[in-house]
Amino acid sequence: MKLILILISIGGVFLSCRRPADPIIEEHPLTYFQWGTFDTGGECLDLEVLDSVVVAAANYNGFFVLSIDEQNQSLDTIYHGVDLDPTVGDNRAERIAISKKHGIVFILDKYDKIWMHKLNGTQYLDNWVEDCYNGVWISTALDDREDGIGIFSLVKHSSAQSDTGGTVGEYDQYSTSLVWKNLTDVNSEDVFTNSGVPTCEYTANFSVLPTEIYFSDGLLSIANGELGVSILKQTSQNICVNEYGTEISEFIPTGNYDEDREFCTTPPSPGPWITEDGLGGEFEPAGGFNPSVFSSFDTPGEVKTVYSFESTILAGLSKSNGCHIQFIETNGELLNHYRIGEGYSVSGIDFKNNILALACGHDGVILYEWDGNNFPSLLGKISTSYANKIKLNNNRVFVATEDGIDIFEIER
Repeated sequence: MKLILILISIGGVFLSCRRPADPIIEEHPLTYFQWGTFDTGGECLDLEVLDSVVVAAANYNGFFVLSIDEQNQSLDTIYHGVDLDPTVGDNRAERIAISKKHGIVFILDKYDKIWMHKLNGTQYLDNWVEDCYNGVWISTALDDREDGIGIFSLVKHSSAQSDTGGTVGEYDQYSTSLVWKNLTDVNSEDVFTNSGVPTCEYTANFSVLPTEIYFSDGLLSIANGELGVSILKQTSQNICVNEYGTEISEFIPTGNYDEDREFCTTPPSPGPWITEDGLGGEFEPAGGFNPSVFSSFDTPGEVKTVYSFESTILAGLSKSNGCHIQFIETNGELLNHYRIGEGYSVSGIDFKNNILALACGHDGVILYEWDGNNFPSLLGKISTSYANKIKLNNNRVFVATEDGIDIFEIER
């Protein structure tokens, strides 16, 4: 009998540790209407919303392009992308990114390619982003411009490499690197994607920990596991840096990619009589990032996802550590921070129209009202099947779950 009581006590302690540590959720009933769940035929891992269109990554069932039917409160299939490459047995769709200016969808298949699909116009004949580095795609973010699209990717390397040519860089086995390219064939009639300078650029190498990136307002936020968040700052002109990431003052950019790269990376000559003298540095084109960390901050738990706007960085944390909101100065200095959603693990974040939404795995969705400055005010919680990612559109909440896409209309 004594043994049974001990086991019951231990079980009670375990369950209490698993219970979310935010009891005020119960005091904030949220008024909403559920449209329903759209069955994607596989686990919905990610989604994006653009005007009246939803694009969803359905894992082994490819990706969906769906129209929002407001009258019938449902989603209608416009296109279902499957069998993307008949020569490959695995055509997974794991992450989605959308160029809102050009209506181009980027679908990340970790072990294969980053596919592209136009929402309007003629589809690309070479409908993928070329892999110029041997690695596994982990995460992709876009710099959406009028004249083109910057495609930033985090890749994981299976083997080490050392290249003195200055175009690939050096990295350790199983480490991750940031690589990127420019795409300028972005018009509705373009059918090839072999444009843009650079065609593929290696920026920086990190440890084994980074898992996700997010780009906004010139800042690239990197989810760096148990080490928190690292932030790189975009450069508007060609730069040349030394091995420590410090810009070399002798470098004066001309704006010409080839000339600036050659001058930056060519080693200094042994004497002044050689005219082909260089700086022996590392080159980064305009639109890329200074490889030196601009800002960083630690978090109380492992970072699963990142989101940012202006100079505000949000980190979704694992192991019931909630969401860390960090404000930074224009020079990267850390300002004040908030912590919300303690007791929940956060795998997805979105913020629009003063609503801050968190996807919390088995615990569903938590919503806050927020002005972007003061401490967020809790609106309430919505139960769903396992919530992977989340997106807001007007007062609607779109949740990528293990069962498909859940859609909720919030009454405010």
